[in-house]
Amino acid sequence: MPTIADYTVILDDAHTMPQGNGDIDKDFGPFNAPAVNPGTPPILAFRVDPSGGNVTLQVRLNGTEVLKWPFFNEPQPRSWHEC
Repeated sequence: MPTIADYTVILDDAHTMPQGNGDIDKDFGPFNAPAVNPGTPPILAFRVDPSGGNVTLQVRLNGTEVLKWPFFNEPQPRSWHEC
């Protein structure tokens, strides 16, 4: 029987950047995803609030850049999904 959806929650709360100590990045992990099927394409989903002016969101997974997107004065929070 096919799997309709399987997911792993890495973090379920807000993270503001820059951090209080001035860092402009945040590492999440390591984390476990025991049901991952390497033959199935993954979807990375998260929320973004670029209301801090001109910012660029960059996501790396295991050292590989999977997303780099500039936001130019976009005040709306949104959901982001990357395949």
